[in-house]
Formats: sequence, structure tokens, C-alpha cells
Amino acid sequence: LILFVPQKSCNVCYDEIYDALKYAHDSLNIKYSIITEKGKYNEVRNVIMDLGINMRECTYYLEDSMFWNKISVTYAPFLSYLDDALTCRHSFIPFPNHSKYSYHYLNLLWKRYFFVNKT
Repeated sequence: LILFVPQKSCNVCYDEIYDALKYAHDSLNIKYSIITEKGKYNEVRNVIMDLGINMRECTYYLEDSMFWNKISVTYAPFLSYLDDALTCRHSFIPFPNHSKYSYHYLNLLWKRYFFVNKT
């Protein structure tokens, strides 16, 4: 599971996605990485660490802007499941102030990919 955080996304507007990631980490035991732009890296890392999750080793930035210039989502973080072929599947853009959708998305992924693979 990967959270992409573009430079222009507002951490305050999307607090619920960080809370949902804490839920995924603590309750579902889903491992994830966060990828952001270089200028946003410290801000994102601090938000994650304030939630009590040590994400230093799982928070990365892409220095090359080619990826960020190719995507049309510039103001919102978005989640995606990365399969074995390194292809993003089931991307999800969270809705501000509607955290239930973020939790629902994470639960569906857990059932489809994480829980099923463990049995």
C-alpha cells in the first residue's frame, strides 16, 4: 500500500487519511510506504510521527518531478495498492471530511490482499 502526497496537498484538509493509515498500521497490520515530493517530505514525516508511527524508514520522496508532472491529482493525497509487477491498482482519492470512505477502502484492501494471503 502506498500513499502518494503531492506538494500542493493540504495536510489539514486530509487529516482523516493519516488517521486511517494509523488504523491500517495498528489494527489491520498493513505495511505501507509514503511517497511525496522533496519539498513536502519533512511536513509529511512530521505528521506521521505525530501520530505515533515511526515512518522514517517508510517515507520517501521522489526528486525527479517527472512522476508528479504526469499525474493530474495535485491537491489531494491518494492511496494505491502496488502489485507484484509494481503496478498501481485500486487507486483511491480520499474525500475531505468523509473518513468512512478511507476506512472502507482500507478494509476492502485488507480483505482482498492481506487477509486472504495469510490463510
